[in-house]
Amino acid sequence: MAEVGVADPDAGDGEGVTMSLAQALVMAVRWHRSGRLDDAANIYRQILAAAPDHVDALHCLGVAEQQAGRTAEALAGLDRPVTLPPDPPDARCNRGNIHRLLGHLDAAEADYRHALE
Repeated sequence: MAEVGVADPDAGDGEGVTMSLAQALVMAVRWHRSGRLDDAANIYRQILAAAPDHVDALHCLGVAEQQAGRTAEALAGLDRPVTLPPDPPDARCNRGNIHRLLGHLDAAEADYRHALE
């Protein structure tokens, strides 16, 4: 089972703990939901350093980037998970949302249609 060393942003001493990728994802999502986007993004990146094709971490990182106003990074980040199995519909929908915000309506429509399939 793959593990990752995750620094606790509240510890202040830079110390981290080693946990499974699943545990790290739970921690990152907790930070994400509480609005600590940069802390969550850092953990998503640590997961991806250990498992570059981790679809959930890729998707969540893209969403966090979009919520933080980093639209270009978000779009680039959401390009990857939709090429990997299982091509999650929610990642397609979120990518469609970013395309819509950017005025790329044809690309947005294509993502939304794909998500619905």
